[in-house]
Amino acid sequence: MGAKADHKQVKELIKRAGETETFLRNALDSQKNEIAAVRQAADAFYNERLKNTLEGISVDILAQGKQGIRVSYLKAADITNIYQLSKLSEPVIEAINGIGDQSAKKIYTLTQQIVDNTKKKLSVRINADEPTQGDDALIRALFTLICHDAERPQMHEIYKQNRSAVQGFADTAAAASSAMKWMFASKSKKEEALKAAEMLEQLLEEKFGENSPNGRYRGATTADITECRAHFRENSAEYYSALEKYCKHLDTSEALQTGLSEELLAEIEAQEIDLKYMKATLRGYQNFGVKYAVHQKRTLLGDEMGLGKTIQAIACMAALKAAGKHHFMVVCPASVLINWAREIEKHSQLAVTKVHGADEESLLHWRENGDVAVTTYESISRFELPEKFTFDMLVVDEAHYVKNPEAQRTVAMQKLLAKTESVLYMSGTPLVNRVDEMCFLVNCLQPEISAKLENVKNISTADQFRQELAPVYLRRVRADVLKELPDLIEKEQWCELSEKEQSIYREAVASGNLMAIRQVSWQMEEL
Repeated sequence: MGAKADHKQVKELIKRAGETETFLRNALDSQKNEIAAVRQAADAFYNERLKNTLEGISVDILAQGKQGIRVSYLKAADITNIYQLSKLSEPVIEAINGIGDQSAKKIYTLTQQIVDNTKKKLSVRINADEPTQGDDALIRALFTLICHDAERPQMHEIYKQNRSAVQGFADTAAAASSAMKWMFASKSKKEEALKAAEMLEQLLEEKFGENSPNGRYRGATTADITECRAHFRENSAEYYSALEKYCKHLDTSEALQTGLSEELLAEIEAQEIDLKYMKATLRGYQNFGVKYAVHQKRTLLGDEMGLGKTIQAIACMAALKAAGKHHFMVVCPASVLINWAREIEKHSQLAVTKVHGADEESLLHWRENGDVAVTTYESISRFELPEKFTFDMLVVDEAHYVKNPEAQRTVAMQKLLAKTESVLYMSGTPLVNRVDEMCFLVNCLQPEISAKLENVKNISTADQFRQELAPVYLRRVRADVLKELPDLIEKEQWCELSEKEQSIYREAVASGNLMAIRQVSWQMEEL
């Protein structure tokens, strides 16, 4: 600013400092309003979709029930779709020429049933490629909330760290903000004021300028709709997660082809699950997976790797605990036992007991205290449970390990299967094309379905075979749930080597055989 003070510039700088503080305070407090805006936009979006859907349902549907309803009278009154009809009360319907009181009652009741059923099936899915006004309004509201939430923590921290400095520089620089103050200021005060103004300008630019969280926050507020749509396409999972979090009354899931009958699908969807013992929030397809496993009791979850089979299994146990159950067991390969224990503790409030080999003390502790025993395929062949002791759920990770009925671990698994009502087999391996292996696994879970499979396996098409499997086998791949998936997160997980593995590892290192060293980590289950 030089040796002389530019009073107007300093005054504007101090004003900017005050506006910045006000803006930051408002930004940190604005989340509640942004959430309300998302909910308002989501409700308007949903209501518009519901209206459009109901307008597409002709009143002719009322005649399909063979209840003697003459829809011609409705059409004569220019009522051609269910949306129009849903806006009419029973007395208004009765007043239509040709419709009596009984017919009016039937029409009104059926219309409400159709509306309710449509609401249950209607899902909030955003179209950014051919957007309506409702799509754009919801995208913009979510864009603002998501982008602001990404900056708010840093803005809060920067605000705390620099608030006193900004105020101090502004107060000191005030001596240079007007000719009158400057006239009566001492030489040292003038020097301090000029220096403070320089420091204030630098601080505002570095900490609160365009390239700061503050600047990005402002940019999100002024972004045009094209930018918002592009952001949605790249981050759709985050948008749907926000909708699930703040608009719990709306269904954001995308319909999956499960192969289940409409009746069974409706029963599973209606299954109540209490996840109060979970620390994590499930995605829509994961929530359905938990309902499926709890309702069907003995199932095989075959989701593709990366879709969260583990967290669904943990949620199943948590839901059963909330329903009054108390003893659960996870059987897994030795190499992932530590990971299972860690994931259960991370994502739920369930206590974990690790059972290695014939560890009677740990087994007794679990029997007395409940929650989850995590053990291995080798261990179940070595420990014994009392004959009359039963538990509430068995989770079997990598269930293809017990596909051979002659194997020792399969025989040991059969004993555990007899001690529990609920079983969840898990395998990301696509077993449906290995008919005999699948039939054996299904026989372990639901013998009646296995019997049907044996009868049709040689004469049915692949689709028919999968449909027969549907009540016991649930498999989703990434393409099915792509819009619900988050961005890729790479995560390191460490496995502990057993004494036997450590011995073989040391021998491999001593031999200099790099391939043998690598194989130690994944071949132990076959030794």
